[in-house]
Amino acid sequence: AATVALPPAGRLYDRAFNVGTGVPTSVLGLADALKRAAGSAASVEHAPARAGELQQSFLNVGKAAQVLGWHPTVALDEGLAKTYQWFLQRRAS
Repeated sequence: AATVALPPAGRLYDRAFNVGTGVPTSVLGLADALKRAAGSAASVEHAPARAGELQQSFLNVGKAAQVLGWHPTVALDEGLAKTYQWFLQRRAS
C-alpha cells in the first residue's frame, strides 16, 4: 500500500483509510486478546456503561482494498502479540 499513489489532495477523507482486521471485535474480546499477548492473568474491571461508549468496533477496510490494494493479512491476536513484543524490545534497550 505504501507504493501506491494517493488520490489527489482534497477533502481529508480522500486520503484517510481504515486499517484493521475487518473482523468485528467486542471490547471484552479486545481486552482478552491484549491479556493473551502480554501473557497476563489480570482481571478486567467492569464499570457502569457510559453514554456513547463503544461496545464493539468494526472497521470497514474496503476503501483501503479498493484504492490501495491493501488487505489485512495478520489476525488480531498475532498483530497484538507482535506489537507487544516490539514495545518490550524497545523498552529493554
